[in-house]
Amino acid sequence: MTRRSETRSPPSFDGNTSGSRRAEISPAAHGRPLANAAVARLEERNRLYALFTEIVEQVSLDNDLDELIETVVAVIGRGFGVSRAMIGLYPPDVESYSFQYIWHAEHAPRFEAIVMPGYDHNPTFRMLLAGEIYSCCDTMADPRFITMRDFYERYQIRATTFVGLWRFGTWWGTIGVHQCDRPRQWTEEEVFFLQDIADIVALAIDFIRHRERAREQVLHLDYTRTELNDLLAQVQPRLNRVQRSASTRLIKHSDVTQGEMRVLRHVTQGMTNAEIATQLNLSRRTVESHITNMLGKLALRNRVELARFALGQKFF
Repeated sequence: MTRRSETRSPPSFDGNTSGSRRAEISPAAHGRPLANAAVARLEERNRLYALFTEIVEQVSLDNDLDELIETVVAVIGRGFGVSRAMIGLYPPDVESYSFQYIWHAEHAPRFEAIVMPGYDHNPTFRMLLAGEIYSCCDTMADPRFITMRDFYERYQIRATTFVGLWRFGTWWGTIGVHQCDRPRQWTEEEVFFLQDIADIVALAIDFIRHRERAREQVLHLDYTRTELNDLLAQVQPRLNRVQRSASTRLIKHSDVTQGEMRVLRHVTQGMTNAEIATQLNLSRRTVESHITNMLGKLALRNRVELARFALGQKFF
């Protein structure tokens, strides 16, 4: 699924920002609420920054995918102070889907599974697949999601915010939160911090999947190397014999001296060393020395192999 829009669409925030209302407040009276609001906003940003930092630290650890995501949803749930935090990994063309990773606050209602309808029957899913942010401050009052009321009531959801998990324009799933006990006015910082967290989580999932594939390839290579070593150990003696045989075939007549050739001729006739010595008027030790030299040159083991080789190579 290719992402339809890379532009984040901010949700509507229903704060009172009318100019006439501000005009009715005197500058002195107006200053204190603004200062309090600025302090609260700064505290919220610090809280969310600490949350984001903790998630980045978790991503940097050498965890497997399940361990990482379970930790991340717990950090999000506690950091946002919500009833539930969840991540679901699923393709975009499902008829329905459930969240594999759910964190519950202590007093939040629990269910064995939270099953969402798919694209055709879920406007929130269509928003996410369009690259938008799905945020609802009051599920019982927001007219945009009236078709989802039965779902909200079934799982006791009063406010919710979700963003898609995207990586290089490809859809992987969603990450979001539920508030179960009351409506909740999501702040702009909360919503966009959730989007930033989604980007980090998507990157971490991509990295872990590539890392696992690399580890599987290394294991496969190690297994293949072991098999090759075992096979080589089995065939090495045969290879050595073939190598010796091949090397002997490279021997030429010139590699054997004339004196050795005279001895070799009689060896091929089946004569003993003593007989050869008498026939050639040599000492028996000289005959034995010639035969030993030829066995070494030709990589042969005994005079029978020597005679067979000489006849096979048509030395005579």
